[in-house]
Amino acid sequence: MSDITKLLANLVSQDDFTSVVINSAEASELYLKGTEGLERTIFGAIKIKRSEDIPLVFAAVNQLQDSERLTLYPISTGNNWGYGTSLPNQSNKAVILDLSALTKITVVNAELGHIAVEPGVTQGSLADFFADNNLPFMVPVTGAGPSVSILGNALERGYGITPHQDHFGALNDLKAYLPNGEHYLSPLSELLAKANADEFGVNTSYKWNVGPYLDGLFTQSGLGVVYEVTIRVKRITESFDSFYINYQNDEDITHAYDFIRETLERYDGIVGSINLMDKRRLISMLSKNPNLITSSLLSPKQISQISNKKSIPAWTVVGTIYGDTDIVKAVKKKVKLLAKLHATKVIFSNDLLVKTGKTVFNKLPKFVFPSVHKQLDSLASGVEIMQGKPNTIALTLAYWRNKLTRPEDSESLDPAKDDCGLLWYAPLIPMNKNKLIEYVAHVRDICRRYGIDSMITFTNLKHDLIDSTVPILFNKSDAKQTDLAQRCLAELVEKGLARGYVPYRLNIEQQQLLFTDTVSAQRLMQGMYTHTDPNRILQPGRYGK
Repeated sequence: MSDITKLLANLVSQDDFTSVVINSAEASELYLKGTEGLERTIFGAIKIKRSEDIPLVFAAVNQLQDSERLTLYPISTGNNWGYGTSLPNQSNKAVILDLSALTKITVVNAELGHIAVEPGVTQGSLADFFADNNLPFMVPVTGAGPSVSILGNALERGYGITPHQDHFGALNDLKAYLPNGEHYLSPLSELLAKANADEFGVNTSYKWNVGPYLDGLFTQSGLGVVYEVTIRVKRITESFDSFYINYQNDEDITHAYDFIRETLERYDGIVGSINLMDKRRLISMLSKNPNLITSSLLSPKQISQISNKKSIPAWTVVGTIYGDTDIVKAVKKKVKLLAKLHATKVIFSNDLLVKTGKTVFNKLPKFVFPSVHKQLDSLASGVEIMQGKPNTIALTLAYWRNKLTRPEDSESLDPAKDDCGLLWYAPLIPMNKNKLIEYVAHVRDICRRYGIDSMITFTNLKHDLIDSTVPILFNKSDAKQTDLAQRCLAELVEKGLARGYVPYRLNIEQQQLLFTDTVSAQRLMQGMYTHTDPNRILQPGRYGK
């Protein structure tokens, strides 16, 4: 069998081709890593150095004989932990198309907050760019931390807790190459370009273009390789106050539900998305895993002991108020009144007591009241994220059952490199009290049977929309535990669908199982692929392609 450098010899020899072709052995070392416990092989990789090389790669691969045909799998940074990391959907002569070297950031309009980014631009690099250029904007952060791609998350239709929660919703313009060699521009951009317009602007302000809306077809699909997007970023507000609301008992989830729905309905645009986390999720943030050696479940006794020691309630609501000082003060009063109807504790990040506590404890050595220090550090890190400043506070979750590497010992967290076991269950939940209670029982029952600690977070993006994220954490060095984790996720998805819980996002294995020709949307996409990718060289298996 020819290796990739021989198959693509004509491509490599072109004077205008600047990218790097990597053989199978080296590529396997670089990219065959993941937190999911999935097995794949790859034929090689191509590290793209400039976007203009992408159509050259497509042309070269399309010219190969059927028996030598390669399949290309683009990655932005390859840090899609829990969903596939940097692995391909399938192993059939798979070649990783690494776009991480495309790191250009362009200020399209500083006054309006329009920023263009390439695939390799991360949350951390965008934060640095804003700081270095004195640009007063928030990064559209996620809990995945500083090393993940802005563009990649938007194309997966990811979300965060800052004011522009829906990251694809904030994407107004994109550029892509199709596998058949065609160049795609968002329609408004192309119409302006063809008219030789002396002013571009509406193309990065108006999301929906004109005519059929096609930009969305590039998300969660194998339609093309997007090499640049323009996003709308949120200007840092004059004032800001985060709230932390405790509900002591498990059945108080119904009160938390009422508070969240009413708050988001009343103060849409002022209060960002709201997180609701259960006791086990808070334990994972504030305590080390007491069962790390045995990889066993937290027992009811352990949960009770840790909760009492750390003052962790059954449910914790976390949200933020953004705006002018007077608006934040006024909404804070309303939020506090609404919460106090049933909550056991209501804390705001700007409360005098919190500020005083930070000042006092920050002056003490870490070994004095270490538990309090950890809680204050977690609070400060959480506030940073809600201000659009990326950090790794949520990423330590991936290390819950990692016996080999502890997050506190790692210089830069990389769950795949550190051999963490992580899968995500991320379904949309009907905004209904009874369904919420049913869902909690669904997750806890199934996770318990597979030996998985059930850690539940609900994120309310709107008053009528809930997404839940449940990390399936396991010891990846143990084959039996890996199998149990994968079976646990499969059952959560299968039984959850029957109850109305639909994942908003799937890992590379699930995409092939759930998206088949029996789904009408998939049949429509297959028809499009016949035109855009007749040889099926780009991402076969991605969401059923």
